Amino acid sequence: MRVSIATHSRLPKVSGHTLAVFRGKGTGSATVSGKITGAASGDRATLRAKSFGQTKYHQVGRPVTLAGGNAAYSFRVSPAVATAYQVAVTAKGSPTWLATSRASYVYVEGLGRITGKQACTTRPVCRIRLRLFVTIPPATYRRESAKHWYLYSRLRLAPSHKPPAPKFLKLDHSATASKAQRRHSFQFLVTLRFRFRIGRHDAYRWRVNFCTRDSEKADGLGLPGHHGCGDRVIRASKLYLG
Repeated sequence: MRVSIATHSRLPKVSGHTLAVFRGKGTGSATVSGKITGAASGDRATLRAKSFGQTKYHQVGRPVTLAGGNAAYSFRVSPAVATAYQVAVTAKGSPTWLATSRASYVYVEGLGRITGKQACTTRPVCRIRLRLFVTIPPATYRRESAKHWYLYSRLRLAPSHKPPAPKFLKLDHSATASKAQRRHSFQFLVTLRFRFRIGRHDAYRWRVNFCTRDSEKADGLGLPGHHGCGDRVIRASKLYLG
């Protein structure tokens, strides 16, 4: 008997990793699915999970009864932190495993919500003030709220027509991020300030981005490895920084 397993979510994979958003509306869940070859009618597929910090797998949800032959399965999951999933197959009425899948992971990132005016209303210097509300699992609050923020920006000017959007952003050492202000046990607020000198130009276009470095190995939030946060230059189109 063979048990395949894969994970996917509504978000694009990052370096092959499946990613969900903590408390994200429509993005906070993922699917664990696969096929079981050589199953008998009545066999059961059980989803098992091991979240960050745990040492053993435990059952998640209800087992699926298989029709036999080559049977497909699918489970919906909503992890709070990085979680390894495994599917075990047992015969009807027996607790003994007939086969198990390899482990497949779903990683989790915090939810960010931005408020504030993003239009320039002053000249010759344009000042942008953004309020970023970050929602994260309570167990990760201390580490995540204390992280350093890397701020990126780029400005393009033109005498009349609006110029194309910048393709690359650079670390902005004049931009600032406030200390985290606690809102809830699962949320903090950071105020980001950017400044652009527009002068007398009638047309301009700016882009900003911001990030903290992932610490998945320490608290189970974000992705393993380095994903651009802190680099001197990043692509403006980059969807994930960590």
